[in-house]
Amino acid sequence: MNSTHSESSSLLRRYEFYDRSFIYLGDSNGDTKKPSIRVMQWNILAQGFVPLDEFVHCPSAVLDVESRCSQIAAEIHRFTPDVVCLQEADVHEQVLRHLNKDHDMYELQFRPKDNSPCLGIPNNMGPDGVAIIFRSDRFLLVHCEDLPLDELNDRTALLCALRPKNSRIFEQFPLIYVVSVHLKAKTQFSAVRLSQGTFLCNALRTISRRAIVRDDPIPPLFVCGDFNAEPHEPVIQLMQDVACPHGWELRSVYAEAYGGSEPEYTTWKIRGGKRLAEIEEACHTIDYIWYSSNVLKPLGAWSLPTREEIGPYGLPSTIFPSDHLDLVADFTLDRHSVI
Repeated sequence: MNSTHSESSSLLRRYEFYDRSFIYLGDSNGDTKKPSIRVMQWNILAQGFVPLDEFVHCPSAVLDVESRCSQIAAEIHRFTPDVVCLQEADVHEQVLRHLNKDHDMYELQFRPKDNSPCLGIPNNMGPDGVAIIFRSDRFLLVHCEDLPLDELNDRTALLCALRPKNSRIFEQFPLIYVVSVHLKAKTQFSAVRLSQGTFLCNALRTISRRAIVRDDPIPPLFVCGDFNAEPHEPVIQLMQDVACPHGWELRSVYAEAYGGSEPEYTTWKIRGGKRLAEIEEACHTIDYIWYSSNVLKPLGAWSLPTREEIGPYGLPSTIFPSDHLDLVADFTLDRHSVI
């Protein structure tokens, strides 16, 4: 048994998990032998929002901060991703502490949200924001960059440039870029999300041009986030149409895994409480893992639970510590695209 497995096995045994099958997108024989990278995307539900949202069917003990942080860490340990992109992260340090309880395996970068509503909650955990967690045994952090999502920099995405420590991981590329992003919520703000997405795409084009000017290879890119937008929204169409000159062409790995359409939902919650006039049920597809298809090849993605597996009361629950589902996918280098 390897050390990573033994260190996390006791944490895993504490929680009940639903079955997740691996949806193969590559050659299930040959591709599995290639160097790969595993990416997780997850809006972990800010602890500060819990008293506001009042998940009416969820036992209060399940929403306790230490219980949730431990269960979030257990889900991460279950898949041992190389990179994790988080949104609504106000308990990121607590999650990291649980992840590294027996071994300092992960490092974290965090960017708080300006004017986070969490700060207005009594006994809050601090502002929520976006975070990127990565395996420090596999990657070295080269630099971080805030990508503005509006003219005033009131909201930013976080980009981390990671250098593989093992030369077999994407050996043609000295860096891998990872972006964690969280766009404006609520259905009436579709235009705001489109504007934020436009700022994001422009920032990516600028980064792509910088690499071209330096005559550097364009690094593999992952853009992960809660876009608060269904697949038909303009901002998602924008992401699908991104094509940086001599740079990135983005695709959604879960759309590919589910036969060309995004999953039925990535969040499903039933809420009451102070912010709502009546009990409200929301079931939407708003979380995505985008990858640069010109240099990356998806090996597959882990399936999401059925409605029967989630149960009639939605998320979170004793099995699911957030009101969003975590997305997990594996990638390798598309050598046919490497010049």
